[in-house]
Amino acid sequence: MGELGEQQVTLLVDETKLHARMAVMMVGVAWQNRCLPLVWRAYEANNAAAYPVEGQVAMIEGLLAAVKAGLPDGCEVLVLADRGLGCSPALCRAVERLGWHSLFRLTCQTKIVTAEGDYTIAQQVQPGELWAAEGLVFKQRGRLPARALALWEVGYDEPWALVTHDPACTGPEYACRVWQELSFRDLKGGGWHWNESLVRCPDHVMRLLLFLVMAYVWTVALGSQAIHAQVGHPLIRRAAGLPERLYSLFREGLDFLCEQLEDFSTFCGIVFFADYRFT
Repeated sequence: MGELGEQQVTLLVDETKLHARMAVMMVGVAWQNRCLPLVWRAYEANNAAAYPVEGQVAMIEGLLAAVKAGLPDGCEVLVLADRGLGCSPALCRAVERLGWHSLFRLTCQTKIVTAEGDYTIAQQVQPGELWAAEGLVFKQRGRLPARALALWEVGYDEPWALVTHDPACTGPEYACRVWQELSFRDLKGGGWHWNESLVRCPDHVMRLLLFLVMAYVWTVALGSQAIHAQVGHPLIRRAAGLPERLYSLFREGLDFLCEQLEDFSTFCGIVFFADYRFT
């Protein structure tokens, strides 16, 4: 799920901050181990008076609705959100109103009420196990009918407690939510150094981000083309594993672009020297 051009799309929702000054709520599409930003909203961080007046859920619903307007009819959408946003029955209902499915992570203390009793979701598994149950979640805030999933991947520090309305979800789909964190890193210190911006006006942040996102998506696409043309970094082979790519598509695209610019600069220097020497 999540490949552009298919009828199934995974959307990732999260907030990122620029130090203590600015915050941005962003919705992007999951693609090739990265999140391609689609829509966003900027506002002052750590300032309740400056927070969008419609509130968090309505703001996110508005961003998701803007994405829906650009999707083809019949497109199946799964929305992922981490604990900071996902512990919200109102947000679950907002996604349902759009006709989509949600897969949200909950805190490890969240319970589900079933016909057999109440269960703390995260406590139902040990490393390597998966557990699922139907019932009511958010007992104190709406008792929402849903499906709870507990998943503890081997090597992880703690299990995932998840809630969804999609009967096809089994839990591992949530793994791609980290792709948004990786894209935030690319936009900041790992790539465009957005975190060094001194812009303080939310409207200006949104405009600056437009240029950064356009450059980011183009670079990721360039990396994909470099891999397809077999001019990217060589694959590596892990111990007892299949060959795999060492670098992300963003890094592949950035390195390929730098290489082409370096070759172009060398070419221009040769041409300039020849023109100067023989004329």
